[in-house]
Amino acid sequence: MASQPPPLTRRQRHVLFLQGALNRVAHCYTPPARPDALAEFLLGGEMVDRGYIAITDLAGAKSFIDDIRTGRRPIREEAHGCEHNEMPQPREVPAL
Repeated sequence: MASQPPPLTRRQRHVLFLQGALNRVAHCYTPPARPDALAEFLLGGEMVDRGYIAITDLAGAKSFIDDIRTGRRPIREEAHGCEHNEMPQPREVPAL
């Protein structure tokens, strides 16, 4: 019996989602075979179909995905300093 693969990391899920969105427009990625990875990939494509994501710069989008995949760019949770599925907290603005 084959052992289960480890769960996807947040970065992997994020990259798969973005690849699925770009793939819907440019057909440049092969869908993954792993079911949980495929689900993230298809969700990205669905967001394009529903109009939540619009991609106009294909080369820029591919470069952006590559930067996230290699760790040169933070994913959303890292950029905002919040945990998965947690909204960033408002910051206090000093009085003028």
